[in-house]
Amino acid sequence: MSDRYQPNSDYRTSKNNVAPDLHLVSPDFTAQEKDQIRRQIESQFAGARAVRDATKTYNCHAFAHAQGHAWFDDIRPFLQDDYYPFTPGTLRIDDVVVYVKENQVTHSGFIKVLNGNTIVEVRSKWGQAPVMVHAPNNVPSIYGPIVYYLRRRGTLFIDAAEPTENDLREKVNDLLYAVTRSDRLTGLKFANTFKVAEQIISSFSELTELALYGSIAKDQIIKRLDDATEEELPPLLVAVRGLAITDAYSFVASRVAVLDDDETISINEYFLLSTFESLQTQQIAQRKKALIEAAKLIK
Repeated sequence: MSDRYQPNSDYRTSKNNVAPDLHLVSPDFTAQEKDQIRRQIESQFAGARAVRDATKTYNCHAFAHAQGHAWFDDIRPFLQDDYYPFTPGTLRIDDVVVYVKENQVTHSGFIKVLNGNTIVEVRSKWGQAPVMVHAPNNVPSIYGPIVYYLRRRGTLFIDAAEPTENDLREKVNDLLYAVTRSDRLTGLKFANTFKVAEQIISSFSELTELALYGSIAKDQIIKRLDDATEEELPPLLVAVRGLAITDAYSFVASRVAVLDDDETISINEYFLLSTFESLQTQQIAQRKKALIEAAKLIK
């Protein structure tokens, strides 16, 4: 079955002009297909690495210009409304680069690493393939070279800036992607006890790093829970416990409520039950603390 997209006009530029887009109405890749595509791309382009799964829902232009909203074939609305063009004499992290071949815009991405004024790494989505971090020229030949350098309006003369909330959210999503990759979780299949499986997951350094991102990490983890596959649940639940995300209680409780009454439990059931118990304990502790504080005020 061929991919099917529905034309739409629900995305607007910074000047409130419509940027026509396409929404996927046919099935996306399966988890197995996503893993296969990632392996193929990383094998074919040495040094490039995937930081998001392959998906048909959005393309490189959506990733670079529209927060991954949908699929965009024409970037002219963005070029006209959202950017300053500039010469590559003063490059900055998160500047947008546009690739051109035979006078056609083919690809967009972000500068992610610079060495002085030389681009070291670009982050971009390769069509339906994953979001990749790669050297600027380590891309499919159909893209051609970088021709345009763009900077968001309102930031042209800012030399340095604190990371934006979008930057932090993107970093959190990178960490969540890393801990839920199927190749990172293969060891769970060979764990002879649930405790060993938990030790494997808890050893992921990314779970520790998530703590640096506070409420942003908690919000993104809760969002990921809703869409997580059964394979992805264990590391996300470990993150919920590690960060004491009590707002995830309703999700965990709803999943626990429909568990079977079998004497044997699966690895996912183990993590759901242990997380449920942990969150209950945290909620009780929070209530006790609130009561103590209230009692102090009454006195």
